[in-house]
Amino acid sequence: MRVAKDYTGYTFGQWTVLHRDTDRGTKYWVCRCSCGTVKSVCIDNLKGGTSLRCQKCKGELSRKRMTTHGESKTKLYYVWLTMRNRCYRSEVKGYERYGGRGITVCEEWRKSYESFRDWAMDNGYREGLEIDRVDNDGNYEPSNCRWVTRLENMQNTRINKKVFYHGKIYTRTELADNAHLSRRLVGERLRKGWSVEETLHYNPVVGNNQTLRRKHNGK
Repeated sequence: MRVAKDYTGYTFGQWTVLHRDTDRGTKYWVCRCSCGTVKSVCIDNLKGGTSLRCQKCKGELSRKRMTTHGESKTKLYYVWLTMRNRCYRSEVKGYERYGGRGITVCEEWRKSYESFRDWAMDNGYREGLEIDRVDNDGNYEPSNCRWVTRLENMQNTRINKKVFYHGKIYTRTELADNAHLSRRLVGERLRKGWSVEETLHYNPVVGNNQTLRRKHNGK
């Protein structure tokens, strides 16, 4: 007659086998989970790996997997979430200025908040700063991002593109302020194709539309 194997003392996952469950037959063994829960478990489930812990520990493991970093209520996590949403969710306000014109998030950041967080902490992040893309037509990636104040971020929006003038790079706001001109006027002239020189130094006849130029022949 074949003698059933004694599994007393064996461990399967978080279960430790205490003794055979004589009330349920040869296939059931009374086990203690690492949390202290005691339960009768089928030996086939133990050996097959389908039962590695009690229901309480299984639920706790699931919760940990859902919140691995524990930072979902921080401002930095909100920055990361907003960055991804504006690039990949068309229903989000502002999508047309980001994902709608091809701006993406690098794969490393898109898949992992922790990766984005580590980069942020190593590159000057502190609460109150905003993420800014150096090239406003470039993607969200380590080589194209930095942390700036709100004012600096506003000066780097798509509406306020950088302009190369006399060997230096300026924002439209900086050009207008330096020339003591209306920011709206400078932006409108550049949008219509005026050169920077014309934008800053053309003086129309009083009463003329200041965003229209005379023809070069004077007519």
